[in-house]
Amino acid sequence: MSSGRSEACFYRVGRSTLVTRASGCAELALVEVLIRRSESLIKAVGTIEVFHDWFGITAYKSEIRARMTPWARATSASHRAIHIGTDSRIVRMGVTMVQSVAGSNIVAYSSLAALDAAMRMSQR
Repeated sequence: MSSGRSEACFYRVGRSTLVTRASGCAELALVEVLIRRSESLIKAVGTIEVFHDWFGITAYKSEIRARMTPWARATSASHRAIHIGTDSRIVRMGVTMVQSVAGSNIVAYSSLAALDAAMRMSQR
């Protein structure tokens, strides 16, 4: 998907794992697609795990935090974990805020190797 200043692809690994790879400036349209895909998978299988390769994300729009925080709180019981890989300090700050407010099991990674290792472990 392409939305103005960002691009993303979404795919599944196994039965209940959603993976995203995104780049550019994350916009609300990207998050809305992520929410729809997550909710669809939650409806189909119950509990999911999500891996975000967001090493290409350079910034995000502030309305994303406002949209994601209540959604993360409302769906936290349906997420085994949310893994976010990014080397952007701004994105990591946003992750920390959502995690602290929503109480979700969100793990941030600063290297693609660490994110990939976590995904391999989750598929065992």
